[in-house]
Amino acid sequence: MPSLALSLDTRRVRDVTFVKCAGRLAAGAECAELQQHIEHVVPREAKVVLDCSALESIDSTGLGLLVRWLRRTQTLGGNLVLYAVQPRVREVLRVTRLAPLFELVDTDAAAVDTFQHRTSVAAPHGIGTDVLCVHNSSNVLTFIGESLTQAGYRVTTTASLSEAVMLLQAASPRAVIVATVFRTRRETKAAETFNALLANRVVIDLPETFAAEDADAAGANLIAEVQRLIGNHV
Repeated sequence: MPSLALSLDTRRVRDVTFVKCAGRLAAGAECAELQQHIEHVVPREAKVVLDCSALESIDSTGLGLLVRWLRRTQTLGGNLVLYAVQPRVREVLRVTRLAPLFELVDTDAAAVDTFQHRTSVAAPHGIGTDVLCVHNSSNVLTFIGESLTQAGYRVTTTASLSEAVMLLQAASPRAVIVATVFRTRRETKAAETFNALLANRVVIDLPETFAAEDADAAGANLIAEVQRLIGNHV
């Protein structure tokens, strides 16, 4: 089934900005377009509702982008509310365990009202790191980090090999999730040291296609693999 081009439309209801996404939110041009729109809207507006009534599907990168957008609005004292989420996308949120992060509503009035009744999601207790994720995409890092956190794991993410080396040595994660692009790199001391440190560790290699996979399948499969390899969070 061919990808549907993403279209965006913005409207105002009182002091809340509604952004309508129609089509497919996927890695590549669609996410880049929404990212550009976010950069235009978020600096001015912290109260944002994403109208998902015409959003057909979303992949791992797209979901990671939404979580990043959520965090940014919350940092500004607002929130990102999901409006009229269709069954397919709602199932993606359920399977990836990210649904609790968002407020889901079905009417304009309910969306606006949520900003008067903010709720927060508690982070897992405890210190240390169960899983270290190293990837070159900030959206993928956000998607994986939040999915595994909601599954009960303590997760640290980074796009820097130098930082990954320090984390491997200091945090002793039980498993490491790595983008395959980093597995073959040896051109720097950090890259060489990073791959050497992985020799005796539990490693999950993420193929380049992961970013474009359907988020529900990608998230569920990754959580299942982590559970298979290291068990549940203790």
